[in-house]
Amino acid sequence: PLELERLADEEHVRPESRFICTADPDEVCERAAPYVEAGFRHLVVHGPGADQAGFIRRFADDVLPRLRARFS
Repeated sequence: PLELERLADEEHVRPESRFICTADPDEVCERAAPYVEAGFRHLVVHGPGADQAGFIRRFADDVLPRLRARFS
């Protein structure tokens, strides 16, 4: 997060305009919605921790069903 903030300051953009940083699956869906509605079909997800496989599993279990329900 500190590195993202530093880069955002250098580029004069707000990190929340490009990144969704939250642990709340509902907030992920709300903040991803404008991108999906604009036609994006591929989103990059990344967890900054060491357990990438666990992050992807939790994302698949907690976020994807909400996105599918909203946009199917």
